[in-house]
Amino acid sequence: PRALPYSSTGVDPLGYHADSTTSKTSAGVGILFSENTDPYTGRTQVVVKQIYPGGPAEGTGRIKEGDLLTDVNGEDVVGRSLFELRNTIPGPPDTPIQMGFIARESTQFYEVDMIRSLSGGPQVGHIKSIAPPAPVVEGQNPPPLPNQ
Repeated sequence: PRALPYSSTGVDPLGYHADSTTSKTSAGVGILFSENTDPYTGRTQVVVKQIYPGGPAEGTGRIKEGDLLTDVNGEDVVGRSLFELRNTIPGPPDTPIQMGFIARESTQFYEVDMIRSLSGGPQVGHIKSIAPPAPVVEGQNPPPLPNQ
C-alpha cells in the first residue's frame, strides 16, 4: 500500500500539491491516507493511515485510523486513487470540506464537516451524522458499539 500526505496539515512537504490548480499554500485536514486494493472487488480504497495531532480531523473526535474514505463534498470517491484525489481534499486555508467515512471497527457510515487548516486545531471539526449500525449476521458477534 502507498501512503501519501495528500491531506496533511501544513505545507505539503513532498510537493504533491504543486501543479497548476493548487499551490504550496494548500491546506488539509490533518490526515495521512493510505491506498490499497479491496481484495473482494479489486477496487482502490483510500484509508486513514494516521491522524495528525492538532489538525481538523483530530478535532472531530470521530475519525480513526483504518476508516475508509467514501465521499468528499457529497461526491462518491470509492474506487478513486490518491492521485485522483490530489485536487479534491486539499484546498485554500479556512475553507469547508465535508468527508464521509465507513468506520473500520463498527462498519457505520458517518460524515464530518471540517475547515481546511495549515496548522489545525481541535475546534475546527465536528460530526454531522452517523448512520444506523450494520445488521448483525446470525452466528457472528455483533459489531462493537461506537465510542460516545
